[in-house]
Amino acid sequence: MLSYYSYYSVGGYKDMFLGNAGMKEKDVFFLPLLAVWKKRAESNHDDVLMEKVQKLSVLPSIRLLNQSESYGLPAEADRVFSHGGYKVMYVAYKSGETLLAIRDIEGEEKDEAGRAIPFLVALAGTTPDDRRMLGKLAAYMATYMATTERVFSGLFEYDPEKNGLCFHLGALNDWVRKTAESSSSVILTLHSEHKIDIEQDNAAWIIVPNGLDLKLAMEEQGLQTMKVTGISLEEILPLDDSRRMQVLVKSILTYRQGKNMKKGKLWGSFSLGLLFGFIAGFICGWQTK
Repeated sequence: MLSYYSYYSVGGYKDMFLGNAGMKEKDVFFLPLLAVWKKRAESNHDDVLMEKVQKLSVLPSIRLLNQSESYGLPAEADRVFSHGGYKVMYVAYKSGETLLAIRDIEGEEKDEAGRAIPFLVALAGTTPDDRRMLGKLAAYMATYMATTERVFSGLFEYDPEKNGLCFHLGALNDWVRKTAESSSSVILTLHSEHKIDIEQDNAAWIIVPNGLDLKLAMEEQGLQTMKVTGISLEEILPLDDSRRMQVLVKSILTYRQGKNMKKGKLWGSFSLGLLFGFIAGFICGWQTK
């Protein structure tokens, strides 16, 4: 069964356990003022406030990770929150546990200066079925990055009535189930395709942000003893971003035209038409989904 975690800022960044795939609750909450209200209600004998505290106390809650309680987060994953070097990362540990993380998501909620709050979401599993599911989700995140971030950006929400943070656990569970059912574990790039091998232990696939290299990512995450496949984010074919896809195709054409001109050859109209036909087909196909 999958478990969910986040590194999110509410009164400062915190490592959070959000819940798991077996929970039926639609929302879970982080209510930092609850203890303060309870103490105030008790000291002031405020029955109205105490009634509010009692109602809020039974709500499903977001838990904070600490040194004594990791809520099932793999022990080897301690750097996921504190270190970077990746945009999306899938890690299959020797223990049989699997981790998938995506970072630098710009949330819909804003800080005091009106800036988006970037955050991280991690999913962890312990079974072969979990690993299979996470492999598919990793490939989907990499290939449909804009769509994934749009969905994830709305998972956290400030609840003014409860004066706390609300996480839409039911929405994440729905997304996980539907996406895994309709996805493969293949990532398409400009030059090839990468299949996440869900049968392989002690291995990782990292989507490396633009401007960084794989070696740095491995050092940041402590993966030097693993078999690691690095894929540059800028080389992935974005199947939900037709504008960026066209830019990538144009760069391919420019590169190949330059190579062929140096060889005294022309980039044939047939090849051009074939490539543009593929892109047109992709755009039309995606837009009808």
